[in-house]
Amino acid sequence: MKKFLILILVLGISTAANATVLSWVDSEGSALSSISVTVGESVTAYLSANDALTYSPKWMDGTDAKVSISNITATANAGTGAAIQNPTQTGYAGFWTVEAAHDGAPPSSVLAGIQWVVDIYGDAVGTGSVFADYYGSNLELSVTVNDVPEPMTIALLGLGGLFLRRRK
Repeated sequence: MKKFLILILVLGISTAANATVLSWVDSEGSALSSISVTVGESVTAYLSANDALTYSPKWMDGTDAKVSISNITATANAGTGAAIQNPTQTGYAGFWTVEAAHDGAPPSSVLAGIQWVVDIYGDAVGTGSVFADYYGSNLELSVTVNDVPEPMTIALLGLGGLFLRRRK
């Protein structure tokens, strides 16, 4: 009985030691906790894994409608079995589902490092979040959406100012 308990303890510890840790990073691999984007434009963030284990996180757009995910692309590190489903294809409304999976031929082609390129779209001014939900853990990226007037708006305001000046 004692040997059985020790075996269970060793297996439990080795399982915990091999847990995949995902993190938001920039293009150089530096950790990100926040990022900024302009209304109507996209900014790119990257999701990195610390190991080559398989996982299946579900992505969720911010619930406050400030930001949304406009596109997700797999890198070579996500493996030949990488799968991406956008919200219209999944059974979970509003969720992107991505999976770095074993391709069926050992060894697995999934590698540690940047695995996913995520384009985040600024929908409205304010602060929103993008989550990667994997194994019951939420990985949050805070996104600040800034308002920058469109070039045409600035041009019309400038023309209006010229006409007012001309009248005087």
